[in-house]
Amino acid sequence: TCENCVFFNKDKTILIYYPDFLKDETYSIPEGVVTIKKLAFGNYEYLKEITTPSTLKKIEESAFYQCEALEKIYIGESVSEIGTISICQSGKLTEISVSEDNNSFSSLEGVLFNKDKTKLIIYPNAKKSSLYEVPKSVLEIERMAFSNAEILKIIHPETITKISENAFHFSTIKEISIPKSVSVMENGILQWCDNLEKIYYEGTKAEWKALSEDSY
Repeated sequence: TCENCVFFNKDKTILIYYPDFLKDETYSIPEGVVTIKKLAFGNYEYLKEITTPSTLKKIEESAFYQCEALEKIYIGESVSEIGTISICQSGKLTEISVSEDNNSFSSLEGVLFNKDKTKLIIYPNAKKSSLYEVPKSVLEIERMAFSNAEILKIIHPETITKISENAFHFSTIKEISIPKSVSVMENGILQWCDNLEKIYYEGTKAEWKALSEDSY
């Protein structure tokens, strides 16, 4: 079925496609929607702000991928699943906010985390910063978390153990510090970071070699 040209399944529990000929700058997803499908808002160039309903539970992979104008997105209390790169590479995204009643996710200064902030999931790529200190509660940096981010320097806490695939690729990062507590560093974490000048590692040369030998 369609509502104001937006395509849903019959009972309006699944938002399938938001058409690219609409030129609204804000959109509140209707109450009753449970799932936002893959690429439902993908490559859309007008929306600046999207609000999700209290009924929403799942945001599929790439749902908001490359929404060029998107600046803010609000995650409601019932969302329990957010797919990989669902909100990445949205050209002007500066803030992801989450309902305090959400049991799966949280936000701090516009950055998306899991509920207890042990995983940093998405750093809004247009959130400009000369220095970002990852909170001390964080143990893992998720896949593509800082992809395309406008950030110059990042400091990781001594608690962090894992940096996932493509975590910083295409970012503007110049300096990064990696503590010796990191035991897993996946492929391509600094791929295509053309401004990168310095990597600070706090362990020994032998530990660095063991950590980085399988990472591109």
